[in-house]
Amino acid sequence: MKLMADEKILLSSNDGELVLTNCRVRLESQSFGHAQIVSIMLEELASCAITRISHPVFLAMAVVCFLGGGLITANGHGNDSALLAGIVLAVVFVLIYLLNRQQVLALASAGATIKVNTQGMKLDGVKAFIDRTEVSKNARYLLR
Repeated sequence: MKLMADEKILLSSNDGELVLTNCRVRLESQSFGHAQIVSIMLEELASCAITRISHPVFLAMAVVCFLGGGLITANGHGNDSALLAGIVLAVVFVLIYLLNRQQVLALASAGATIKVNTQGMKLDGVKAFIDRTEVSKNARYLLR
């Protein structure tokens, strides 16, 4: 990323894909078969959002499988294989739950949106990025 005159980097993600400067927010990402560069000037930034999505129904299904296997085994209607099957299914549902959780940071303007998967980052770190972005936008606004 080439900086403009009087532009300074304020924050950047660990991988360097998301960068906040005193003038703009910029995302440069590249993966197999996909590349994108999205840049939003702070004056044009309309909103910042964090969205956390999980599917607790998978945890409920894990509990049902575990309890169902235990009840079938306890009532004598099956052998220990029912309990084992319940435990295996419960573990599978817990893994599905963990793998399907998402945390996304979205920075939007009228024309483009920067969306970054922040799974694995602490919520406080993402909030700090939003806070710093808002402070920078406000400082830029006050310079006008």
